[in-house]
Amino acid sequence: AKITCGIDLPEASLVPPTVGRRPIVGFALRPEAHKGAVDVLQAIPLIRAQHPQAQFECFGRYHADRDLPAGLTVHGYLDDEQLLAFYRRCMIFIYPSHAEGWGLPAAEAMANGAAVVVAENGGSSDFAIHGETALVVAPREPRSIADATSVLLRDGPLRLQIVSGAMGRCQAMSWARSVAELVA
Repeated sequence: AKITCGIDLPEASLVPPTVGRRPIVGFALRPEAHKGAVDVLQAIPLIRAQHPQAQFECFGRYHADRDLPAGLTVHGYLDDEQLLAFYRRCMIFIYPSHAEGWGLPAAEAMANGAAVVVAENGGSSDFAIHGETALVVAPREPRSIADATSVLLRDGPLRLQIVSGAMGRCQAMSWARSVAELVA
């Protein structure tokens, strides 16, 4: 049997409506090459060219000698409460990892109402279904990340459809359900 990982599901009343979110695009900033942060950093100017109103925020760590795009808000390490607030602030969350065992940040962002752009990385395929729960792009392609993000910034009905599908999918990834399937 295949038992999906569990995630902490937020109480629905705590997740702000997606439709009212500012155009904040978020991502995790990681120094490991396979995490794909460079891909997002290269996609930011491409997205800004089409959507100058978009804001970019990230959390995590990165090499201090790396040039980061102007206007990028870097939060550093976030505790659990700060991370939930980050996800709930994002209209879109990009998860560019080239290889992943599962992809917890993308699943957490989905559960908290962000539309997700995810690189096809193996592990995220448990929950990231192109056009239903996320927009899935090829890894190592900043242009594809930018194009998918632009689609979600531009197409409100598609963005809401993706968020709705993702939040529905996340309900099947509760810890209670995963544990019950494991015990069975």
